[in-house]
Amino acid sequence: MEDSPEIKMDNSAEIDAIKRQKALVSAQIELEQMKFELYELRAAKNRGRSISVGAACGGTIEISMRGDADDMYVQLQPTEAVELLNSLAAQCGLDIATRPKEDYATWRSWDPRTLPDTAHLGLGSWQLSDQSREKLIAKKETELEKVRVEEPEKPLLPETDESK
Repeated sequence: MEDSPEIKMDNSAEIDAIKRQKALVSAQIELEQMKFELYELRAAKNRGRSISVGAACGGTIEISMRGDADDMYVQLQPTEAVELLNSLAAQCGLDIATRPKEDYATWRSWDPRTLPDTAHLGLGSWQLSDQSREKLIAKKETELEKVRVEEPEKPLLPETDESK
């Protein structure tokens, strides 16, 4: 059976409508791709290019990130900076042992001789009277003499040979 001319006409109209829809979808896809590329260009422009760390007033630490379009600054208290340090180390799969330096650069409340004994009080070592401070230091030094922790040396690589 041959198709009648009316059916051919209907089929060609449907085919034309499908082609128009296909062209419209293709144009929408191209538009979305162009929007994505524009977003990527803007994101690349706003990415940080370098980071600097310095001291700010009042014992705070300033971190600045330079970008192509803008700069970003954040000021951290020393405890927040240590939290950031530990977060960065955790992302690398590392543990970092930290202790206050015993020189002029030590933040004033991190007195390594008294901090564990006063942390629960919410006090910094400078907030104690001289007599209380001396008692804490003496107590801590006698307790440290009693406790000695020795850890076995940790190998850098596993001891098993995985190549066999």
